[in-house]
Amino acid sequence: MKRGRCPGAGFTLVEVMVSMALLLVVLVMSLVFLFSMQTFSRRQQLFVEPRQTSRRAVDYISYLVRNAGARVTSGNSGLVTYALTGWTGGGGGTSSPVQVTFNNLTASQASAGYGDLGTDLINVILPAGDFFIPVKKYQGGTGGAAAVMFINFSKGCPDDTVNEQMFRDECQCGESDNPYGYGSIISVFDDSGTVISAELDKTPVGIQSMCSQGQIKLNFNSGLSPYNPPGGFPELQCPTCNVGSMQYASLRVKNGELQQGSAIFNPSAVDAGFVPLLDNVEDLQIAYIYNDGNIYNNATNHRIPTTANTPDQVPSAVPGDPYEIKNVMALRITVVARSSMPAPHVITNRYFRPAAEDHAAGSHDKFYHHRLTATIVIRNQILGD
Repeated sequence: MKRGRCPGAGFTLVEVMVSMALLLVVLVMSLVFLFSMQTFSRRQQLFVEPRQTSRRAVDYISYLVRNAGARVTSGNSGLVTYALTGWTGGGGGTSSPVQVTFNNLTASQASAGYGDLGTDLINVILPAGDFFIPVKKYQGGTGGAAAVMFINFSKGCPDDTVNEQMFRDECQCGESDNPYGYGSIISVFDDSGTVISAELDKTPVGIQSMCSQGQIKLNFNSGLSPYNPPGGFPELQCPTCNVGSMQYASLRVKNGELQQGSAIFNPSAVDAGFVPLLDNVEDLQIAYIYNDGNIYNNATNHRIPTTANTPDQVPSAVPGDPYEIKNVMALRITVVARSSMPAPHVITNRYFRPAAEDHAAGSHDKFYHHRLTATIVIRNQILGD
């Protein structure tokens, strides 16, 4: 006769082992599923990162470019390629233009700290307020003397102190508001359509009120500024010049970051005024679209010809030159970004930084990359104001 299991008896060893084995299988399958989902989620996150970064970068740069020169005299450009535009000859002697915008930074420029190898660096002019006043008289400096400008401004007269302060408030030009420690920078727009950026003197005084003559006297720094020629300025093509207060912004990629400078780029102080905007940006490329429809520095290597006025294949700063910067009506901006970490579980280097305009593709690696391009019309070239 068979003996049944006692009512209080437990599981047999075989039953326990089978149960544990089944439970282990379920746990292992669950963990494999969870880990695979985690890996998939991480991979998707890293895959999206460069897309988000490039989008944010392009949106921000587009905002600056759209506003570049918004209040600059009609026909002028909101871009700056050389800091000493056309300041040769005339009453102020001669000076050599200083290049501040670059196409495909060379190894020597990258090692000097301009930015990452092969990337572009640009400068834009932004409005600082509704401040445009006709120039009354401009005297180009000679020898070592600073140039002097007189403009019509008498809102605070007859009190010179009040008049001077009102002028400073309107032009937003204190004498120590730029990162190089020099005087503030204002812009002069002459009859030829050229924008001239000039730095005011700090000592003895860059801005002086002369209520007795209903004017403000501006003294331009000579010899100390990276912007101003050492011999002062030549006579401009006035008398319908206007002086205005503008802000400047420079954009570059350095150490894998998109960075913005708060002034025109200074090759003698490469990091002055720069702050990081976005991490994991690999490339910034600019193609220049001219009024005649030609696109230069683009993917087909159609670069601006190397001439006496364009030795570095960026738009010319010489008035009348066919490649003059004011003939640029739009920019085609390309940003390349990468993921913050390598793609998970990728053994071989299967990805690479894509080519952008006239900058060749990079070597293979394990990071996700994304390239985004947008064409931005310079506002002043369309609206004319």
